[in-house]
Amino acid sequence: MTARAHETCRAIGCIEQVARGQLLCRRHWRLLPGEMRLALGRTRGRKVNGRAAERRLRLIANAINAVAEADRTGTRGW
Repeated sequence: MTARAHETCRAIGCIEQVARGQLLCRRHWRLLPGEMRLALGRTRGRKVNGRAAERRLRLIANAINAVAEADRTGTRGW
């Protein structure tokens, strides 16, 4: 099995391809509030465990939910 160079955007229902390790496609990334984008950016690429891992997973879940809400209501994060 070979490593995948691309993954799918984590936004619900999105099939846009993103680079491995990237959470969202450009369109969905722009729907996030600026503070959430900054918080996600600070944790990207870091190996975390314990409470830091729990916080990162919670942040990712909140981001996916925020994008779903923005898609539903037509609002933008920025």
